[in-house]
Amino acid sequence: MGTNDITIRDQNVIEHFKNACENFQEISPELLADISKFIISLEDSHKNTALKMIADYIVSTMKMHILSLMTTLQNNAEQDDIWPEHCKETIEQVLPEAFRLLNGDIAIQSLDELYTLAHITGSLQTLSITTSAAMAQNWLYDLVSMYHEELEEHFENRMDKKMEASGPVNSEKKCTFVGILKDTKPNAIYSSQDFQRKRSGKLSSFAQSDLFSTTFPSQAS
Repeated sequence: MGTNDITIRDQNVIEHFKNACENFQEISPELLADISKFIISLEDSHKNTALKMIADYIVSTMKMHILSLMTTLQNNAEQDDIWPEHCKETIEQVLPEAFRLLNGDIAIQSLDELYTLAHITGSLQTLSITTSAAMAQNWLYDLVSMYHEELEEHFENRMDKKMEASGPVNSEKKCTFVGILKDTKPNAIYSSQDFQRKRSGKLSSFAQSDLFSTTFPSQAS
């Protein structure tokens, strides 16, 4: 379904939806940090519940990112000479798989693990941001499986049964990406060489030990 197929009523509903979304509270990094400090003071049972709530939110941002790439593919397909039927084929292949693999829960048990989840999620989103329909299409075929494989690797003993039911990972196709993302600055720019190395799966995977070697940007410049 293209944008030309949207009815006037749908357009009106979408406009109202957009206005309603303006009332959402902005979830800034500063707010998430403050919430994390609050969580530390909670008893363990409540702490685990709160950590899961943040983890669900983080994973939900990847779901929205996938939908954003699909939107980019459809809206900019003509510029990259991608036929509408090819857009439809990509979306019909990727969307069910994304729902299947990203619809599980992750049992986060510590702030260290929460950081790991946030780092993996944000880093891969940063790498895959694009306005090109062709690049969006390429990422759509790889992104969900790459993300899921990283989650399985770091949280494999506590993955929800829904995610475990997705089947074994094909090690020959596995790509890891966090090795080039030690620079945690929000506006980091990655070279095309790093990008190609990541795409070819030649990078080492992110490890918990990196928490102790990562250099974080200073608060003041």
